[in-house]
Amino acid sequence: MNGWRRLFTLFEDGRAEQGFLRWRGEVLAMHYFLCSSFFVLHIGSTTVRAFQSPVVGEAMFTNTPRYLVLVRSVVGMLAWASALTSVLLSGCQVRWGFMGQRTFELFAAVVVPFSEILVLLSNPWVLCSFAGADPAQFVSSAEVVDRDWHTIIMLHVILVAAHSPTSARLVMLLPTQVVAVGAFAVIIARANPEPDAMAYKVFMLFTIVLLSFLSKRMSESRERTVFLGVVAERNMRCQAEFQLEQARSERSSRSPPDAATVV
Repeated sequence: MNGWRRLFTLFEDGRAEQGFLRWRGEVLAMHYFLCSSFFVLHIGSTTVRAFQSPVVGEAMFTNTPRYLVLVRSVVGMLAWASALTSVLLSGCQVRWGFMGQRTFELFAAVVVPFSEILVLLSNPWVLCSFAGADPAQFVSSAEVVDRDWHTIIMLHVILVAAHSPTSARLVMLLPTQVVAVGAFAVIIARANPEPDAMAYKVFMLFTIVLLSFLSKRMSESRERTVFLGVVAERNMRCQAEFQLEQARSERSSRSPPDAATVV
């Protein structure tokens, strides 16, 4: 257990960990509000471009199976629902703080890996493969290369946003890290038209996750040191004020009575 705490820089005292969580709560909510707003804009632009894809655009006018359109529409609606829910909840958290900090962190720990899976499923080749269609029939080789790298870049963006200094605690990012590498390896490997390059891509993504983990661990360790300094300073101030008040009380009790009071 101590090894786990050292790995994720957790405090031994649960009260100190809860205080650290409250101390950075407002910044955490603002971080996810800004990130969610960005992804709403990205999904909007992706939705517009999606209708230019053979899987969607030509399916409305040719004999392309309509279920491909349905599957892609479901993925798109899930992406919209996830992004808009994140914007709404994080915005309300910034404005009113209606959720507990642990609850909000748990929400972030769920929605971020879910977003990673949606990014993987938005790849046209993956989409066709999981829908039971022949990807080569509907997706050009140029689009395969373009969307493959687009998928990796979007995963990178999510990982960078999730591991920024103002994001959730490192221990809450473990699902994000596991899903990023594991889901990429499982989903892309099943549908990847270039199996020879698969190991290299997984290694690249694993390297990004590892570097993000180390960077986040370093920044959070420093943040916790600052928090301990703030707590120590407040304790010293409270003790000084208490001692000052105590000294004033003792001085007033020892002072001679007033002449008017004696008379």
